[in-house]
Amino acid sequence: MGSIRLLDKDYLDVPLWYDIYADDLILLYQQPESFQFIRLSKKHIQHFEIEDRSFIDLEYSKYK
Repeated sequence: MGSIRLLDKDYLDVPLWYDIYADDLILLYQQPESFQFIRLSKKHIQHFEIEDRSFIDLEYSKYK
């Protein structure tokens, strides 16, 4: 579970996976009888956290 800031909106406690080799953030979208893996667009992700680790796009950082 993690949190993400996407297009200036925060989403908390969502199932996220980070593929460190492909540098992709993947959202697990669940429905009652099925689920899908959704690869999120990097250009829309401002910040995300997984297991007490923070990842920040430097384009949106105050330290850029």
